[in-house]
Amino acid sequence: MACLDTTVLLDLIGRGGRRKQAAAELKMRQLEHDLPHSITRFNFAELLVGFELATNLERERAVFDRILARLRILEFDAKSMRLYAAIFVRLHALELLPGTMDMLIASVALAHGQRLVTRNVRHFEYIPGLRVETY
Repeated sequence: MACLDTTVLLDLIGRGGRRKQAAAELKMRQLEHDLPHSITRFNFAELLVGFELATNLERERAVFDRILARLRILEFDAKSMRLYAAIFVRLHALELLPGTMDMLIASVALAHGQRLVTRNVRHFEYIPGLRVETY
C-alpha cells in the first residue's frame, strides 16, 4: 500500500496548479492496483490547517471529503513512536533534521510497512528505511 503525503492531496484538489494536479492524478492512476491508499493523522492535521487558511473553505473540504472517503488513516502507535525517536536521534547526530511533521509522517509510514508518495522527496530522503515514490 501507499501512504500519501500532504503534497499529493493538495495537488489532487488543485492547490499546486494544473500541472501538478495532472501529475498527481496520473500517479494515482498508476497506484490503482495498490488499494487502499492511506494517510497519517499528521497529514490530516496539515490539511485542516490549510482549509482554515483557504479562501474557499467549503469547496476544498467537499473535494477533500470525497478523497478522504477512499483513504485509510494510519495511527501514530507505539511502533511509530519508537521509530520517530530513532529517526530523530539519527538525523540529529548527522545534523540533517527535516521538519518534525515530516519525521512523524515517515515514522507512521515505516511502522505500517508502507511506502510514502510525495512531491517533496528532499523532505524524506535522509530517513533510513523509508521507501519514497514521487511524481
